[in-house]
Amino acid sequence: MTSPPEPLASWRTLVRSFGALATGEAIARVFGLLTLLVLTRELGPGGFGLVTIGTSLVICFSLVVDAGTEVLNLRDMARDPGRFRELAGPVLGLRLALSVLSAALLAATVALAVPARDRPTLLLFALLLPVVALNLRWMVLAIQASWAIAAGNVGSQLVFLAGVVALVHDRGDSALVPALMAAGELGYAVTVLVAARRRCGAIRPVVDRRAWARNLRDGFPLMLNQFARTTVGFFGLFAIAVGLGHADAGVYAAAYKPILFFAVVTSMLFNSFLASYSAAHTAAALDLLRRTLRLALAATIPIALLLTAAGRPLLTIGFGDAYAGGAPVLAVLSWTLVLTAVGGGYAMVLVAAHHQRTLMQHNVVAAIFNVAATIAGIAVAGITGAAAGALATSALVTALNYRACRRLGLAPSLAALLRPPDAAIGEPRAAEQAAVRGG
Repeated sequence: MTSPPEPLASWRTLVRSFGALATGEAIARVFGLLTLLVLTRELGPGGFGLVTIGTSLVICFSLVVDAGTEVLNLRDMARDPGRFRELAGPVLGLRLALSVLSAALLAATVALAVPARDRPTLLLFALLLPVVALNLRWMVLAIQASWAIAAGNVGSQLVFLAGVVALVHDRGDSALVPALMAAGELGYAVTVLVAARRRCGAIRPVVDRRAWARNLRDGFPLMLNQFARTTVGFFGLFAIAVGLGHADAGVYAAAYKPILFFAVVTSMLFNSFLASYSAAHTAAALDLLRRTLRLALAATIPIALLLTAAGRPLLTIGFGDAYAGGAPVLAVLSWTLVLTAVGGGYAMVLVAAHHQRTLMQHNVVAAIFNVAATIAGIAVAGITGAAAGALATSALVTALNYRACRRLGLAPSLAALLRPPDAAIGEPRAAEQAAVRGG
């Protein structure tokens, strides 16, 4: 006799979901690294730089495609998984419509801002946007299909690697790269849709103006939040390239690579947390928050200590002696992981309680602060100063998220959460409201 599935709101479900996502990401990163090595060798600096520009454009315009729908609907679907198909159809239709708009905007950007010789290749990156729209990814966490996300992630990178090895042999093959990326991403999207079909039935795009309007209205703050976070992530590298030169930018980028990997894994933990937390009620929600923050801190503090102590050998082994100067940068940036381990949990509490607009405001303020802090940091201490600006920005957004949750009575203090559960009873109001669902 088959045992019933573990409830979505349980700690075991959260850990199992995160474990699948993290395992898939680790394997996908190995294939991604191999693909990177092949592309850098076969395309040369010029061709690889062109592909990097195209990938960056896709990242930016995919924020419009998503429009906050993934996180928004993960929250709502987790509360009523039986409505997954009903909610997913209009979301899929909206995302496909937005992908057409985004592809047109990308094409216009390329036509206006890119030299004629590079336009044919960069225009092909627009092919990726409809494929991104098809991928319901984080939403299927609500129906406990994390394995599909992991499998799709690994499969997409494997398809991309195989295509690059077989077909990309010189800079003239740069135009094949976006098509190969689109093939891999299509496999990812199909894997997720097949998993959803097995659980809930076929998901088809639906034109529903009311649902579209609701998703756009409620998701807009989350989209702006993502734009702000992307600005924080990329501005330091851009400012270094402009102010100090490409060599320093390369050293900073190398030091940022390990941070990016662990940051992605941490975000997977908090997406899993959002699904379980949204489905939970007061006491269970509080317990999930306590356990998730403890797990995040228990993982990120040792990682930060390791990267701080062993940054120089790690960078020289991974990238070569020319990148040893990035060790102080890596040491500073590593502590952003610890801050994110706290700020990310409180951020998801805000989303679960329909306070995504508050979260957006925090990240917009942080993005503006980051610009000033980065410029000042570079002027004082070069690339290490840029890293200090990123750390200060992370501290700011964490403090803002924490203060908002405490002020709104959505969660206990961090000190209370880190104490044993029976020691946190001194904050009954926060405990009672830990699973607040309304704004």
